[in-house]
Amino acid sequence: MAFANKAYERSRIIRAFVKAQNSVLYPIIIAVLCIFAGLNDKTVYLPIMWTMCALVILSAIFSTDNKVFLAPMLMAYYSLGSDSETFVFNDDGSHTYLQSFDTEAFKQICLCGAVMVLAIIIRLIADGSIARAFKKKGLFTLGILLLDAVFLINGIFSPNYEIKNLGYGALFVLTLTVVYFIVLAMLDRSENAITYACKCLVCASYVALCQLSVSAFKMHKAGSLFMYGENLEIIGINRQTLAWGVATIVGAVVAVGIPAAMYLAKNCKFSIVAYVSALLFLAGTVLVNTRSAMIVGTVFFLICVIICCVKGKNRWLNRIYTIFLIAIICGALLYIDKNVIPLNEFFGKIRDILRLDEIENDSRIPLFKNGMEDFRSSWLFGVGFNDGGYTADIVKNNVYSRMYHNIIIQFLGSMGIVGIAAFFVHIKHLGEATVRRFSLDKLLLVFVPFMIIGMSMVDNFFFYANFQIIYSVFLAIAEISLEQSRAKKLSEHRASEEGRKPRVAFTYVEAGKGHIVPEEAVHKRFEEKYGNEAEIVESSFYNETNDKKLKKTETLFIKTVKNQNKSFIAGMMCRIGTWFCGDALSLSWVMACTPSGISSYKRAKKHLCELDCDVLFTTHWSVAYYAAHMKNAPYTVLLCPDPYSNGMFNVDVNNFLITSEAGKKQVDRRRMYAGGNVNAVPLPIRSGARKYLGKRDELRLKHGISKDSFTVVLLDGGYGMARLENTIKRLLKSKSDITIIALCGTNDKLKEDLDSLEAPENIKLMSVGYCPDIFEYIALADLFCGKSGANSLAEAAYFGVPIMVNKCITYIEKHNKNYYVRKVKGALYVPSAYLAARKIERFAKSPELLKPYKDNISVLYGISGEDMIADIIYKAAKNK
Repeated sequence: MAFANKAYERSRIIRAFVKAQNSVLYPIIIAVLCIFAGLNDKTVYLPIMWTMCALVILSAIFSTDNKVFLAPMLMAYYSLGSDSETFVFNDDGSHTYLQSFDTEAFKQICLCGAVMVLAIIIRLIADGSIARAFKKKGLFTLGILLLDAVFLINGIFSPNYEIKNLGYGALFVLTLTVVYFIVLAMLDRSENAITYACKCLVCASYVALCQLSVSAFKMHKAGSLFMYGENLEIIGINRQTLAWGVATIVGAVVAVGIPAAMYLAKNCKFSIVAYVSALLFLAGTVLVNTRSAMIVGTVFFLICVIICCVKGKNRWLNRIYTIFLIAIICGALLYIDKNVIPLNEFFGKIRDILRLDEIENDSRIPLFKNGMEDFRSSWLFGVGFNDGGYTADIVKNNVYSRMYHNIIIQFLGSMGIVGIAAFFVHIKHLGEATVRRFSLDKLLLVFVPFMIIGMSMVDNFFFYANFQIIYSVFLAIAEISLEQSRAKKLSEHRASEEGRKPRVAFTYVEAGKGHIVPEEAVHKRFEEKYGNEAEIVESSFYNETNDKKLKKTETLFIKTVKNQNKSFIAGMMCRIGTWFCGDALSLSWVMACTPSGISSYKRAKKHLCELDCDVLFTTHWSVAYYAAHMKNAPYTVLLCPDPYSNGMFNVDVNNFLITSEAGKKQVDRRRMYAGGNVNAVPLPIRSGARKYLGKRDELRLKHGISKDSFTVVLLDGGYGMARLENTIKRLLKSKSDITIIALCGTNDKLKEDLDSLEAPENIKLMSVGYCPDIFEYIALADLFCGKSGANSLAEAAYFGVPIMVNKCITYIEKHNKNYYVRKVKGALYVPSAYLAARKIERFAKSPELLKPYKDNISVLYGISGEDMIADIIYKAAKNK
């Protein structure tokens, strides 16, 4: 906004305000306001809420960084005070749910909240964040959208379904989804957003802790803080509430601040403050006597302490703090043992506090059983959110108390099989965020959502709006951390040594011939253009060292491709496995967790180091995977030969090349796919092809083929494994004048079988064994027929020959087929050998039927990408 920019430039007060917002001062101010507001009635908390609303409006107008919205987003919820009593647990163990604020206050709360949300949305629309939010698919997008779907359709076919189920589902969708998408987009251009978010969450936990402490102090003065036994001994701490939540919620809010505080202890100044904060949060879970928060908080605190002592610029300070803490704990235990009670009795009391002996009689058990019974009664979509949990006569119109208090059972009981499947996909993405470009910093960030899930094993936290905000913010923060670490790693590629030519390696990997052909084309062209200006290394990567483990890895690649060629089921299983596990986990499993991967991983990285290259060009993802995990990696250029990429190519590289604009658009819709630098280039066609362009008649004369004879070339890939033989056998029954050229690849048995066939006089059958120069056959054809390998289809298109695809074995080949059939519209798909033969007969009788396909495929005539790719490689080498 122009007026805001002018005001910012002219006013020192506004500039000072903006500067303060970008520092830790702003979340601290918001936290102090929230603490004071939450401990008082509407005469205090309503004016404070409107004050915060005014701050949000000013931020929306003048702020230079959207991260400032995280402070009110994470803390405004906790500014709600109470217009009634704050205690809900009575001395006799009964409980009463009290209204926290009256109707008039509630109206103002809603209005104030709406104004804040509207101000933020207007700002995010104006700066383009909203537009960016839904343009690209994030790491968690699919999982969250699936969760949205199951939230909305919960219990849809249950006999007791009510429209309330849709309303409850929409409520859960709102905070979980909107916050993730918006925060991810709005923080894309922020500075130090991760640290700022952690500071805001720490402040939110301090809000809860301070309000809890004041409440506990009031209870102590009233004599109701402790619960006493028959002999007036203290047997526990009374459970208590603040205006915005009962004890379990308070404890959980305090607990989730632990990983955020330890992230700051690991990376920021004043690490002692952050370290002590985490300790105080853990103590707060004990004060509130919340079992889930105490157990989960303790586990994650210990893990965080180990992480902070192992790595980070503050690791030595954190080690000192930890040693000091251990000394205090040991001293305290000795004092207790000698002066208070024996340690065995002390640990027994801790066991009593955690109520571990009450598990079998826990009040949660009937809820769990209820959930599983509901699941059995409606296993597909569940019974919905408005059924189950405590019965309606105990709690009315309270969806959270109608739940099962266990996140797994909740998905099963309320949303059925589809619900738990969607939740699993989301958990898979959390695992992928953790594993991909693993770092301890990112691990501390994903601990926040993991803690919420962990505590939700005995409660409903995952479904509460306040926790969903925290959960979604840290999903977005973890994803931003992942992208930043990937970008940083890629920017640190090795530089060329002074005084030597840049060293460029071309690595050949056989996993189907489709990877070797474009590698060779680019290699030859680069050598022709820049051979004098660069040192070129030609590497048969898995074979040249004669290492048996490396050779075995390539053999497994070949076997996998052949098995997929033989069996649709094998290809589908690979596809399902990749989708099921996700890109990063699939790659990690294949390359570093399988027996072959484990045995070859270090050897392959060592060999890549031995190549000593500055720039690496490869057409197979495995070599790029090794490079991505090197400490001093070369600048890596990875070419996907297919028009559309698949998940195995989602490896971090400096330049990812895809062979179609449609494929580029597809991967551009995913955030930082393969490192984020994606370029579309035509598929490289070997240089020998160019000499056959426009030589159709000459080539026919050379091979003794009549100029007018309808000629079809059949090719089933380099291994010659698809429907070629069956199609030919059916064609031999045709009465039309047809020339059949069968390119058998490395399948010698296929050639022998075809040579044994007798062709009628009207049909000329030519079988060709493995032939590196197949272009002279494709260039003379009227029609190309075969399975949808990337090179086969691209080479036919290069000569302007219409295509008939008769087999798609893998999902990759299906995408190839779709590109030429639907995008280029120069191909048709006939999956039956019998129908393919009949179709060829029709074209032979009426060649004009092929004209639309020939016209469309002609847009790719003579187009090849080896020259463009050679220039890209040289530019990378020159700029290093």
